[in-house]
Amino acid sequence: MTTTFHYKKILFFLSVLLTVLVISQSTYAGSRSVLADNLGNSGSSVRGPSTPFGNASFSGTGQCSGNCGNSSAGGRGNSNEESRANSAPTCTLSVSPTVMTHNDEAQLSWTSSNTKEIGFTSTNGDSSSSRLPSGSIRVSPDRTTTYTGTFYGSSGGKVVCRATLTIVPPQQTPTPAPTPVPPANVDPAECTVRVSPNTIVQGGSATLVWSSARADTFYISNVGYVNPNTTGSAVVSPSQTTSYSGTATNSAGARVSCTGSDTLSVQAAPQAPQSGPPIVSTDPATNIAAPRATLRAVVNPNRAATMAWFRYSANDPGSCNNSFGTAVPASGGVNMGSGAMDTRYSQGINGLTQNQTYYYCIIAQNSNGMSFGTVRTFFTQPICPPSYYSCSGNNIMFTDSQCTTSVYAVCAPPASCSSGMSTCVYPNISGSLTITPPLIRIGGKATVSWNYSNAQSCTVSGTNGDSWNGTSGSYQTSAIVGQTIYTARCDNFDPDSLQLDFSESKTLSIIPSYKEI
Repeated sequence: MTTTFHYKKILFFLSVLLTVLVISQSTYAGSRSVLADNLGNSGSSVRGPSTPFGNASFSGTGQCSGNCGNSSAGGRGNSNEESRANSAPTCTLSVSPTVMTHNDEAQLSWTSSNTKEIGFTSTNGDSSSSRLPSGSIRVSPDRTTTYTGTFYGSSGGKVVCRATLTIVPPQQTPTPAPTPVPPANVDPAECTVRVSPNTIVQGGSATLVWSSARADTFYISNVGYVNPNTTGSAVVSPSQTTSYSGTATNSAGARVSCTGSDTLSVQAAPQAPQSGPPIVSTDPATNIAAPRATLRAVVNPNRAATMAWFRYSANDPGSCNNSFGTAVPASGGVNMGSGAMDTRYSQGINGLTQNQTYYYCIIAQNSNGMSFGTVRTFFTQPICPPSYYSCSGNNIMFTDSQCTTSVYAVCAPPASCSSGMSTCVYPNISGSLTITPPLIRIGGKATVSWNYSNAQSCTVSGTNGDSWNGTSGSYQTSAIVGQTIYTARCDNFDPDSLQLDFSESKTLSIIPSYKEI
């Protein structure tokens, strides 16, 4: 019996010891779970050795949604949790500031509802998670980064929010240039700026020329700094009036303004002329002689391809139109080109009736419209033979090819008109020259007589030197010593007094004498 008692005591002791060990293990595990839950739900800051967003401080507030951990409560939720499980998750994710340098820090913050867990990722390749419905984290990336939060709903589903932090390089603080120490007795700088021409139209160009002396720097507005102490040039083509004023600074820092004409005036480019309907003018007809005539006009195409033609008729159309009478050419018209200058245009017509008035006008057309000239007229004269001369009393009459007759000349008596001749006709000189006796002895004398009609003047002369004037006369010769010829020369009444119109000669002979041998 004693042995049995000790055996039962040992079994009881072992049972108690085992119970204590189980309870201790359970208590230790429950304590670890509660610590983990507290890290996810407390409002205190927790800094880990390294977060997905760099070495940063992570903090949050609020309670877990859903089963946040293995607690001793057995994971049972209350009525509020069951209500949230029936709602879709929502989220916000923001970063402040949104722009910074890589040496600064920003705060990434989120809020949510109806979530049980949040997964974070970044474009840097990092990731993390949290069960806090809201919270924030300090981040310090070295380049522009986009953060993405995936919020998982308590009853399923998820929603995504994003925020971007832009990293810019730090601003460099320029090192101030040292203040130059002006040398003593420095001559002032000199400079000139000139632009030629001074005026251009938009799209044109001008030449800018500059020079300087004793300059340390040389600046031209709307150009910039140029090499000092040299002569330079540049072609400029501004779109508006521009000033190219220059300033030069010597080594002592003294600044001067440049001389010269430095303003370039830019004028608006002229507008290109616009085309329009043709400009036409009907000119007088020429070469009018039935059955023909020549119609004439002036046509300006006005900068568009233009065709032109005439219309004519024996009936008055009132005003020019493209339906009256006959068109010449019959179709198509004549190409007048597409320029902007006046062009003369003529067109011959045939088949006209004599003694008839005709009406005609010019018509031209281009893509901008049709234009009509004024209506003109011409009259066809009767058909006439070639020009000729005729007489009307003592008047010489001339008739041309248009059957127009006019007085050509007047013939004064004794002249007269002769049909078909353009000059007056004068009667022939008539009369005679006689020598009595025609034969005389040496040393003897004779009588020379003459009488001429239709003569204006006459001269009778001999080869021995005798000479007399008049249209009639009778004179004794001088002593005749040898054979002598007497000649009468007369001029009629024609206008040419130098022309010899009549001549007649007679011979006075010597009676031969004989000697006995």
